[in-house]
Amino acid sequence: MHSLEHDAEFAQKTRDHLRAEGLDAFATVYDAPLLPLELPGWSAPWYSTRVLPEGLRIDLLVVDGPPWFVTELPRYPALPVFRTALQPGALVLLDDAARPEERECVKRWRGSWPELLELRLPPAEKGVAGLMLPRQA
Repeated sequence: MHSLEHDAEFAQKTRDHLRAEGLDAFATVYDAPLLPLELPGWSAPWYSTRVLPEGLRIDLLVVDGPPWFVTELPRYPALPVFRTALQPGALVLLDDAARPEERECVKRWRGSWPELLELRLPPAEKGVAGLMLPRQA
């Protein structure tokens, strides 16, 4: 598992927790500062992905950051940035999906990638949206 964290102190705390639980061999937390990113129709700071290994293939993408106060639609770039790394059948989970900005992210993602299937998930405190790529393109 790979995790991007823009706050170096929080990243280190997470690494310490993983080590304490004996899970550090299964998960890597990367210091990924927020850097300027420009996408069609969106421009703001987002995680540096330079820290990730080349050829990354993703079966599960959990989007839980950056925080809402960073910019408008701070989580939108997750799919444009990682879309080509998503494997057939990959699952995308977006936390806090009850918020208007997260609902807008899902709307934009599905508009750009209509092949994404929207999943019905059990209720969660702040909502979770689930999207899945078809197993075959």
